[in-house]
Amino acid sequence: MKEFFILLFFSKTSLLTAQPIAIDSKCIDVPLKVPLEVLNPGATLQVEVAYVATDRWFDDLGRLYPKGSVTGTFTRSDRTRLLIANSSVARGQKSSYLLLAPKEGYRSDDKFSALQLCSAVSLVGVRVYWQNASK
Repeated sequence: MKEFFILLFFSKTSLLTAQPIAIDSKCIDVPLKVPLEVLNPGATLQVEVAYVATDRWFDDLGRLYPKGSVTGTFTRSDRTRLLIANSSVARGQKSSYLLLAPKEGYRSDDKFSALQLCSAVSLVGVRVYWQNASK
């Protein structure tokens, strides 16, 4: 019951990049205004990509952005690092998203103070979001 109320009142999605950015093989630092917190293992880093939705959107995104082609590193408050990579895709009403997560999933008590992103596929004009939980 406690987890329900925590998710109800504290789960959110935050835009991390006020302006669209480019991500490529030269890793970039994504400035974090405040540390990012994980409420449950379903948290995700989302990279919004321009994509015209078709009936085969899932297959198309998987072909354009193969699993592991977009990677990143979170630095925890204690300076240990957590590697993340795109492992799934999602579609909203107007956008599609690459979902980045660690292989072993997030820990509910994780806090991140820094984020670095790289991509084997050149991404231009993308926005990055943090969703601290899944419901």
